[in-house]
Amino acid sequence: MHLANTITICLFFFSHNKGVCLIGSETVTTFDGLFYNASFSGCDQVLTKDCSGRYKFAVLSRVEGDKKIVTVLLNKEKI
Repeated sequence: MHLANTITICLFFFSHNKGVCLIGSETVTTFDGLFYNASFSGCDQVLTKDCSGRYKFAVLSRVEGDKKIVTVLLNKEKI
């Protein structure tokens, strides 16, 4: 995996815990260090989201041509 083909998502919370997820051209490394083969398409795929109800966020990714598009949803805002 080439670093240039990797998206790194870091999420910092008030508890000072840090999570890192790596998304390569055909691979995903999860927050807990597990490695998976993955294929990405033009449809949004959920990379991470809050399930607790305390925070309301989601991070989505899709491929458009040779680019990876990352969308961050935070409360009702789309970044």
